[in-house]
Amino acid sequence: MDQQEQQQFMQLQQQLQTVMMQKEQLKTRKQEIGNALDELEDAEDEELYRSVGMLLISQDQDDLEEELNDEVESLDMKIQSLERKENQLKEKVQDAQNQIAQGGLDGDDVAG
Repeated sequence: MDQQEQQQFMQLQQQLQTVMMQKEQLKTRKQEIGNALDELEDAEDEELYRSVGMLLISQDQDDLEEELNDEVESLDMKIQSLERKENQLKEKVQDAQNQIAQGGLDGDDVAG
């Protein structure tokens, strides 16, 4: 394997790791929102506030639930997109590993 192939392989691995990290961050955010939605169900007739920068702004429960549900929907789409990209990158990494293995075997055959 030449240096260019090694660099491409390493770049693929880095891209895969980045996509996986991004996906995990989005899943964590989705879980946090899910927890907030669970808390909202228990918060009947309580005054609710939403953090906006350094301010807390009073907000209607229905509006807040709608915003959070919209955000969950958006996160789901982003997660699905990242999962597709992750699968594509995994295939590319596997193909590259197969090529490396074949190159190593071919090199051994020539030397032997």
